[in-house]
Amino acid sequence: MKKIRERRSMSLAQDRTKAQVRVNSSRIATLSGQTEGLGGGGGGSVTLDTVGNPAANKNFTMANKQLKFSYTAPATSDGGFEIEATGGFSGDLVHIHQHTGNPGAVDLLHLECDDADVTPIRVSSSGATHKFTGAALDVGTQKITSVVDPTENQHAATKKYVDDNAGGTPTKEFWVHPHLVSATAARVKVGQFLAYDLSSTEECHFQFKVPADFTSITSANVIIIAEGTETIQADIVISAVAAGEDFDANDSSNADQTKVTTASDITEWDISAMFPTTAANDYIGITFASDTTSVDVIGLVFKYA
Repeated sequence: MKKIRERRSMSLAQDRTKAQVRVNSSRIATLSGQTEGLGGGGGGSVTLDTVGNPAANKNFTMANKQLKFSYTAPATSDGGFEIEATGGFSGDLVHIHQHTGNPGAVDLLHLECDDADVTPIRVSSSGATHKFTGAALDVGTQKITSVVDPTENQHAATKKYVDDNAGGTPTKEFWVHPHLVSATAARVKVGQFLAYDLSSTEECHFQFKVPADFTSITSANVIIIAEGTETIQADIVISAVAAGEDFDANDSSNADQTKVTTASDITEWDISAMFPTTAANDYIGITFASDTTSVDVIGLVFKYA
């Protein structure tokens, strides 16, 4: 009887100094020492390197709990938590699966940085391509930056690349026909172009309404064909008037303006700098009075932003 009691006492003493770590009723390690609480409470602490490799696949099940690892100044350049794999394997190395249960609008993986110079995620591999597969990528109204110019049909393109190679914002411009004022000026055909042939003191007019989406004038080119290689001269008066204003409330008079031309060439004479203050929906009237012996006026191209 005494020996039986001694054996039972020894067994109890051993039970107090050894404990088993079990997950889903399977033992994964044996810990030595007082282990009540596994890291506090009534006994000593247990370090992670005390836990050995499990003999088979194990599942760790938690309900309504949080598993948290807190690091202060991780010891290595590789970071505080690292997963390494060697050898052949199939499937995913890390698989996060949200099963049914309707948790609401939550994040399955949340990377948060308090410091602006920290990169939340970095992808590197020996391969030239990193794949993102599955559902569409939604960046939540954020910008994708530092994108290189595309080289293949399905590559993403930056705004600058599109602007430089596809014209960017569509051009806003329109054509205005001239209206003859001087009775002696002739309407002539120059090649395949119809024009008004203005001699000295003869004039023509342009008039139009500024579009509602107007912000600023880009150019206002009077299109002319000079009969000689010379410097032509004209007096140009422009009115920009809003509805409800006097017809001459906002005039700009520009006398003796000059333009160098080459005989028979189509010439663009930009008069945009001569415009008075102009706003969307203004009514524009332009008088173009020639001070040159002969100049053929085809029309006006108004371009705006």
